[in-house]
Amino acid sequence: MPPLGLCYLAAVARQSGFSGAIEDLCIKPKNRLHNLKNILAARSAKIYGLSASIFNLPAAKAIVEEIKRMYPDAWVVLGGPCTAFSPSTLFQAVPSADIIVFGEGEASFLRILQTVRSGSDLRSVDIPGTVAKWNFKKDVCTPEPMNVNMNALPFPARDMTDVYRYHGHPPFELYPPITTVETMRGCPYQCNFCTIRHTVKVRDIDKVVAEISHITARYGFREIYFVDPTFTADRDRTLKLCESLVKKNFDLHWTCKSRVDLLDDELAQAMYRAGCYMMSLGAESGNQSMLNVLNKGTTVDQIVKGVSTLSKVGIRSLMYFMVASPGETDQSIADTVRILKQTKADFLLVGELLPDPSSGLFKTMCAEGKTSEADLLKLYAGDYEKVLHSGFFHPASRRAIKQWMRKLMVGFYFRPSYFYQRMIGLRNMRDLTNLIHGGFLLASEIVRFLLRRSD
Repeated sequence: MPPLGLCYLAAVARQSGFSGAIEDLCIKPKNRLHNLKNILAARSAKIYGLSASIFNLPAAKAIVEEIKRMYPDAWVVLGGPCTAFSPSTLFQAVPSADIIVFGEGEASFLRILQTVRSGSDLRSVDIPGTVAKWNFKKDVCTPEPMNVNMNALPFPARDMTDVYRYHGHPPFELYPPITTVETMRGCPYQCNFCTIRHTVKVRDIDKVVAEISHITARYGFREIYFVDPTFTADRDRTLKLCESLVKKNFDLHWTCKSRVDLLDDELAQAMYRAGCYMMSLGAESGNQSMLNVLNKGTTVDQIVKGVSTLSKVGIRSLMYFMVASPGETDQSIADTVRILKQTKADFLLVGELLPDPSSGLFKTMCAEGKTSEADLLKLYAGDYEKVLHSGFFHPASRRAIKQWMRKLMVGFYFRPSYFYQRMIGLRNMRDLTNLIHGGFLLASEIVRFLLRRSD
């Protein structure tokens, strides 16, 4: 995906008269650190802002150290999804960073830029939403982010990226070129495995439509992936947005994410007319006990109904399911397989339940003395097998968890009826290519699994 967060930061900075550039190391050559040296040699700056996830903190540490080696007087600001960790853990992971920005970063980062431009010493300024290395204390709490008015934000600075190098993984991007658009931040629901903030902010519909008009005209985008955590959280707003898209008559196809309990026939029909061809649904499990454990707030019947609602109007469903939740059993996995077959969903992604640092499940385990952020940092730094020989939230062995995942994938995809469903539902040649490619990947995975079993 394009680095949408960095594009917003860059746009806000540019609007206030600052110059800069975006470097996305995820699409650079394999020897990324060497490439970074070349980038830094060509571009010296007073401030470097780095966005990192909880998975790539070791890489962030190496990048920050290289910046400090080449430009010891530069300020390095860290932010992004990694700030689900506490300030103490983040400074342990990336000790050379100067400032960490938590949550929405546009307002805090702009304040940092303005402070440096004014000639003031950052060490003498307390910027809301941040923790600085020079006044850091181990017991400091995660600060509240500075308030950001989404309607006051300029369009993301996509022109600072190579927009056509980004692609959606199958089954997305049936209508390239593709980009991402944000219309909402936060999610009002209380799933206890998730760290998304519950404070919901939305952009005015006319702002969203204006951005879409701009990017389709300038870049020729034909597909959009709306990155909102729960696109249909506000039903009336979704209907109005769809109505506006229809009126504009964009030659546009789009996808989004939502929940199975936030769908109805009228809404699905409006979305389809507006260009929606697929929706990702976080179903998580086909067993009601597992849904309750995860505080999902949905029922198994709603999963079946939600997929059916989409299917009736021609919108595909991509189902997200997790295994190894607390209390998972062979029976709960069998229930999930049964529900998957019953729904006749279009696509399935399966993953193991892994901890987010500020999620309710992880906090409970920490309070019970079963784990800590230090353990989690090791886990996401690559010490997975050393830290865990079983699931994080479940005592099942790694082998058993992988078998559960394969059981879901095989039970869903390796059915004659599924192959027939896909063939008669093909939209274009790219759809066929995705289907063939995915079939080869699944078949090779099954062969490897059978060979390991025979050993």
